[in-house]
Amino acid sequence: MKPLLSGSAFVSHNDYDGLGRDNRGGGEIAVYWHDGNDTYSCEGTPSKNLPYGTGKWSYQGITFKSKYLKATFPLVEFYRDGKKTGRDLIRYDASTGAMTNYWYEKLFYWEMRTGHLQTELPAVTWDLCPDFPSAKSLGAQVNKKQTAKFYLDLVRQDPGKRVRKPEFESKEPTVVWLDRFGKELKPRK
Repeated sequence: MKPLLSGSAFVSHNDYDGLGRDNRGGGEIAVYWHDGNDTYSCEGTPSKNLPYGTGKWSYQGITFKSKYLKATFPLVEFYRDGKKTGRDLIRYDASTGAMTNYWYEKLFYWEMRTGHLQTELPAVTWDLCPDFPSAKSLGAQVNKKQTAKFYLDLVRQDPGKRVRKPEFESKEPTVVWLDRFGKELKPRK
């Protein structure tokens, strides 16, 4: 995961309301900068009374083995102050730079954040999170055209320089259903 994410921003949204509060611009954005060892976040959902704030985590890629599903999953584990805070399943499309993360809950992976990887931080990051580390301190560039607070509006302003690394794209399906004997079930047509 580090070679894929290092030196990139994951610009995403949680689209709880369908098309966002303004009913046209997409969900409220979240920005995550990956420097190779740490992830710096600017995230919030003011429409759900969750103000924007910053965070910092370390991360590593792991292979998780489920004894219940008799399957393995490539996951990213996040740590804060040396304690594991969570795991995400990440799906990445190298042809577009699109990325989605999924959270595991109640025996399912739920799509949580959808967006893309780009090589620079959006300018709106510091409007939303004034205490976010400076681009200079992170060794990052800033996309000055990206000032919108809603995802689709931001992408319309400028799609960003997308990260396209086909060697890190997983071609396996996100979900593989198995029967009780561990044999893969084929989708119905």
